[in-house]
Amino acid sequence: MTHCRHCFKNIGYNPPSSFPSTHSCLASQSLGRFSVTPGRNTSASMTSDRCIEGTFWNRSRYKCEPCETKYESIKGYEFIKNCGWSDEQHQIESPYKPCRGGTFNDGSQVKCQNCRSCPTPQLTASECSTRSDAICWIYVCFGILSTLILVCLFLFIKRRTKPFNEGQSETKGGRIYEGIPVQDAPLKTVLNNLDVLEELVLVLDPDISGAKNTRHLAAQCSFSFAWINYAYSMKDHKSPLVAVLESVVTKNPDWTVSNLAELLTAIGRNDAVEILAKLPAGV
Repeated sequence: MTHCRHCFKNIGYNPPSSFPSTHSCLASQSLGRFSVTPGRNTSASMTSDRCIEGTFWNRSRYKCEPCETKYESIKGYEFIKNCGWSDEQHQIESPYKPCRGGTFNDGSQVKCQNCRSCPTPQLTASECSTRSDAICWIYVCFGILSTLILVCLFLFIKRRTKPFNEGQSETKGGRIYEGIPVQDAPLKTVLNNLDVLEELVLVLDPDISGAKNTRHLAAQCSFSFAWINYAYSMKDHKSPLVAVLESVVTKNPDWTVSNLAELLTAIGRNDAVEILAKLPAGV
C-alpha cells in the first residue's frame, strides 16, 4: 500500500492521470518572480529546524543567514519565517508576506512596524498605510517652525557680520573705517613710526578676557597656531605684534595701513584703528 503525500499549506494538489506512487504538489502562492514550480521537491519542512525566524539555512556556508542578505526589503511587505527556504535549500514559497492591518514597512525594515497613533491634541496629517507610517500635525508644525528659526538665525547672523569693506569710504590719501580716517600708506610705515607702534603694542599684545588681540590678528593673517604661540613665548625679547607686522611686510610688501585697518575692524578693535589714524598724512 502506498500512502498519499500531504500537501503543505498554500500548496495545491495536482492529481496525476496514472496515479504514480508519488503525487506532486504545486505552490499556489507567489510574489513576482518567487513561486514554486511543479516537480520541485516539496517534501521538506516548511520551516527550518536549524534557524530562527528571519534567517535561512545556507547549506554551502553551513550557517544561518538573515533574509535581507538574500532579498531586498520591499515596501508594504515583510519576510516570512526562514524566507520561504527549507533546510534542504528548496524555496517552498515566496519570501514575502503583506503587512497586516495596523502595520507598515517603508522599505527600511525587515519586519512590519506598528503604525503611529496621533494622540490628542495632535491631528493626523496622513493616515498610516502598509507602505508608510501616519504623520501627525505636531511633527509637521515642528518641522516648519524649525525651518523658520534657522532662516531667521541665518538672516540675523548675516546682518551682524559685516564684510571688511563695509563701513568704509574713500578720502584723500586714505580711507575712513567706522568714521575713522586712516592713511593709505605702506604697512611698513607703522613699523617706522615708533610712537604709533608702541601704542598698538600696548593695546593689542596683552591677553585680556573678552578682547581680541594680536593672536586674533595673526590668525586673520593666516599664521599657524604654533607660530602664534612661539611669537608669544618670545614676547620678552620681541613684541608679538611687531613679529606679525614684520612677517606680513616681508610676505606682502604691497600691503598698506588700510589692509591692517580692515583686519582690526574685523576683530572689533576700533580702538587700534583710532591709533592708526594718528599716522601723519603724506608719510
